[in-house]
Amino acid sequence: EQARAQGLITLLGRETDDKFLSHVLDQINDRQAVAQVTDAFRMVYTPFHGTGYQQIPYVLEQLGIRYLHCVPEQMVIDGTFPTVKSPNPETPESFALAQKLAKEVDAQLILGSDPDADRVAIQVKDRKGDYVQISGNQTGVLLLDYLIGAKRRAGTLPENPVALKSLVTTQLAQVVAEANGVRCYNTFTGFKFMAEKKNQLEAAGQGHVIFSYEESIGYMIGDYVRDKDAVTAALLLTEMTAWYAARGMTLLDALQAIYETYGYYGENTLNLVMPGLEGMGKMQAIMAAPTRSRAPRSASSGTTRPAPNGTLPQERLPPWSWQGPTCWDTSWPTAPPWWSVPRAPNPRSKSMFWPPAPTALTAKEKWSNTPPGPRPCGIGPIDLLSLAPPGKPAGFLFFQ
Repeated sequence: EQARAQGLITLLGRETDDKFLSHVLDQINDRQAVAQVTDAFRMVYTPFHGTGYQQIPYVLEQLGIRYLHCVPEQMVIDGTFPTVKSPNPETPESFALAQKLAKEVDAQLILGSDPDADRVAIQVKDRKGDYVQISGNQTGVLLLDYLIGAKRRAGTLPENPVALKSLVTTQLAQVVAEANGVRCYNTFTGFKFMAEKKNQLEAAGQGHVIFSYEESIGYMIGDYVRDKDAVTAALLLTEMTAWYAARGMTLLDALQAIYETYGYYGENTLNLVMPGLEGMGKMQAIMAAPTRSRAPRSASSGTTRPAPNGTLPQERLPPWSWQGPTCWDTSWPTAPPWWSVPRAPNPRSKSMFWPPAPTALTAKEKWSNTPPGPRPCGIGPIDLLSLAPPGKPAGFLFFQ
């Protein structure tokens, strides 16, 4: 009370919420699309016992959503999260209560924000009537593609538009952006870096950022919030779903259309959970353990010998001494099957061919018993892009 009396503390009241929400609602692109389906469109929302329980329903109602069903058990703020094993919206199992309600009301969309309302995940009803989680990578691509089109239709797409994504986010986002005349930049993981990049580009007059996102269901939209924000994302994800619904499409249909237009991209997310003091100990042990990392290849200071699985340990070797073409091979238990059969010309190259396996390396015992070392080897032109099948680890031969 003394600090308040001295003016050292300022309490933020409803006027702060109102100002924030007015900026969120300024991001609406197409109210008419929502109005077209308002009598048939039903959705379910859950804040997972968190802070989104007030603002997200408000902005969705302002958007024009008439049938918004909130999970009643999870509309109560509770830091123990009693109704879910994990309040992380990235976990499909967290949506069990939301799915139950969605089936009762026949909802087309389920939307859930994490407890501090800065990330948001969605599930969509498929043709079988089941609810399917759309990953953060996919959601971001859908939203980027939609925002470019919606802003273009509304005449609000700025000159020199830019999109940002983290390094670990799908490359499909860059393909979609650039195919539509939007430049796309990668940043380090974290919206601190995205906000810095946005500030840098716009201060230098090098572009206006319309959308930024990470694969971990975080989205930064507009100019008012320089961080990931579930309130704005929830608004636009709902608008996008309604826009596609007005055209007889689900978000799964829209995603398939994007794949057919820009190419198919795969992903897999692995979550490692290490709870409590025991988990903290495991993490500290992992961080303290010696690590192997990629070492850059250098002709002047030596080269790096590949391990059998294609990784590059930090082991420096003497520079090559042979005058002719030289290869450095390593031992495999068996000859890799993809090496043993001569290949046809690579369709991606007019001049490079996959040659027959070198005679000195074709025999199985040569692969398993020959000690690694430099030797002359007469090998014709090779397209390094096809050394291994897509997605398969392989050993490599390095040439100098």
